[in-house]
Amino acid sequence: MSLKNAEILKDCIHRLYREGLTTASGGNISCKDEDENIWISPSQIDKGFLNTEDFACINADGNLMSSNKPSMELPFHKAIYKNYSEVKAVCHLHSPVLVALSLLVPDKVFFEILDEFDCAYAEYAIPGSKQLGENICSAFKKNPKVVIMQNHGAIAIGKTIGEAADKIRNLGRQVQKHFKIDDSLFDIDKSFNLGFEDSIEFYKSRAKHFLSTDDRIEISSDKSGKTYRATFKLNLLKKLQELGLEFYCEIIPESYLLLHEDVLIKEGGTAAIKGQSLFNLYDRMEVLDFTAKVILFAHKMGNINLLTEAQINELNNKFLLN
Repeated sequence: MSLKNAEILKDCIHRLYREGLTTASGGNISCKDEDENIWISPSQIDKGFLNTEDFACINADGNLMSSNKPSMELPFHKAIYKNYSEVKAVCHLHSPVLVALSLLVPDKVFFEILDEFDCAYAEYAIPGSKQLGENICSAFKKNPKVVIMQNHGAIAIGKTIGEAADKIRNLGRQVQKHFKIDDSLFDIDKSFNLGFEDSIEFYKSRAKHFLSTDDRIEISSDKSGKTYRATFKLNLLKKLQELGLEFYCEIIPESYLLLHEDVLIKEGGTAAIKGQSLFNLYDRMEVLDFTAKVILFAHKMGNINLLTEAQINELNNKFLLN
């Protein structure tokens, strides 16, 4: 079983992460090889530092050919490959500007914008569900460049993972230009080359590089080493407060699941957050920054739909009460 496809996927997801087009825990990518095996990014492993061996492989019979747990969104990847035999790659990302687009009220003006950008729309369904796969496959029947997933993100398909990723990358630029969004506040340096290590200093450096924060980051652990705490300032949270905008985590499943508890936001953009590991702590910090960015973008773009109470209850029952 060749790892060349996993190598291509690894290089792609590293670039996408460093471009700010997905978070460490968000999004997933896959490809189908000449033997009809599906290679897909794994579940609950840092997308900023995936190794080739981390990718999961599922053969044509649906059997897992590696020890790695595939993304929970494998069902919609499989549904796409089943319904569209010409597709060889699937790219689902949490690009902030496209997530913001996915939050907008789906009215006449919204669908005119989607038509202008050659996009289709998949109605919300809980992550990992058969219904989500059906909604996405139905949207792709219109042969769009990209499908916008309601209160979730964007997904594109192609002959290669590079082609699929470029569709999302280019759409993000077009949407940003259409809504006259100045992202100078949100720029990150894509040249982060620090080798991974599971240490407080590594995650501090990473936060300073990728998040809208400064040098004032405090990270500590309790005596057992099982709980980590961070106190830090986010410029994006401060910007929200200056504009009189409310912060809410009920924008997409990822934001709700990671931020619904143990997050304290104070005046001046200061936040305090807990994590069960250093990566979990950083992941939550990153999603907090991402969520603030999405809210800023979305308010500039139009009226916003949050996740409904029924959708929140469904997420609680599936992910938090098990």
